[in-house]
Amino acid sequence: MIAERTGITTVANFRPRDIAAGGQGAPLTPGVHALLFRHLRRSRLIVNLGGISNVTYLPRGSGTEGIAAFDTGPANMVLDGIMFRKTNGRSTMDRDGRLAVRGQVDSRLLAKLLAHPYLSQPPPKSTGREAFGAKMLDDLLGWQQARLLSTEDLLATCSRWTAEAVGTARRWIRGGIDEVIVGGGGVRNRAIMEQLTTAFAPVPVTTFESHGWDSKALESVAFAVLAYQTVMEQSGNVPSVTGAAFPRLLGCIVPSGPGWVGRLHSGKRKK
Repeated sequence: MIAERTGITTVANFRPRDIAAGGQGAPLTPGVHALLFRHLRRSRLIVNLGGISNVTYLPRGSGTEGIAAFDTGPANMVLDGIMFRKTNGRSTMDRDGRLAVRGQVDSRLLAKLLAHPYLSQPPPKSTGREAFGAKMLDDLLGWQQARLLSTEDLLATCSRWTAEAVGTARRWIRGGIDEVIVGGGGVRNRAIMEQLTTAFAPVPVTTFESHGWDSKALESVAFAVLAYQTVMEQSGNVPSVTGAAFPRLLGCIVPSGPGWVGRLHSGKRKK
């Protein structure tokens, strides 16, 4: 559709080739994280708070050696779902975490959530709505009713769950962490960010913005880089992260029209 409407050669559908090579097709951004954030003297944990939270561990040095990355569990998916259900669709998010910061964490519910089997599953691993979608929301609202929790308390508890699930990533990481860098839509949720700061103290927690990148735009940048790697015949996956047998070229190239091959190779020669 994009190639048809724009007349631009388009690279899309990145995950199937990694899956065909024995991987999970996710996460695909760690290689790009390494390009943008790897530091010669500091080991960094990159945290993306999207619908699902995921981490990329970048040990000090260069290249992709030693990278670890995986989904840690829910982030905005659960919090947004709670808001949508509790307001009958009038609100789709707890903007800036305003309600969550007013609530109290329920320790019994938090313990139940932290016992979710996904959190103790070793990587490579990825997750989504199959584990933290509608069924999870049904359970959460049922527990809220049973525990007589306010919506603020439920949001506070789930925000803490998100942060502590990210914190558990350290059990799968070999090496120290000098800095945590957080992006994604959840970076604007004050409750999650406060809990992350507590979970990783005294390690400093910063944001993509403090390193010159827009949290909302970085995933788009990452897939643009992956598309460039495909066009330049460079592998885009990190096998140690996805579980694939080998590095692979990713994506399908959708031609813009006649003559696209010549234009493509002309561009490659210029590069």
